Amino acid sequence: MNNKRETTKYIIFFILFFALWIVLFWKCKFGFPLDESFYILFCYRFINGDIPVLHEWNPTQFFAIWIYPFVWAYYKIFKSSEQIILVFRYLFTFIWGISALFFFYRFRKISFWGAAAASLIFMVF
Repeated sequence: MNNKRETTKYIIFFILFFALWIVLFWKCKFGFPLDESFYILFCYRFINGDIPVLHEWNPTQFFAIWIYPFVWAYYKIFKSSEQIILVFRYLFTFIWGISALFFFYRFRKISFWGAAAASLIFMVF
C-alpha cells in the first residue's frame, strides 16, 4: 500500500513538472524578460578577437566564458547568428529544467512535498 502511495506522489509531481516544462518551452518563442542579446554579444566579441578583462571590464563577461563554447559551435555550424537567441532560449529552458529536477532529487529525502514545491517554484521563477 505504501509503495503505491509513493508511486502516485511521483507520478503527480512528474506530470506537473513536465506540463510546466512544456509551457516554458512554448513560451520560448515569445521571449524572456532578460537582456538576452547582451550576453550573447560578449561571446561574439570574444570570437572576433576581444580579450576578456583587457578590452572591457564588465562582470557579465565571466558568464560569457561559460556560454562561449556553445556560441562558438553555433557560429561554426550555421555560419550566421540568425535564430541564435531562440536556440539559446531553448538551451536555457532545458538546463533550467534539469536544474529543477536536480533540486527535487537532492531535497526529496528531507520532504517530498517541500522538494516538489521548491522545484516547481524554481521552474516558474
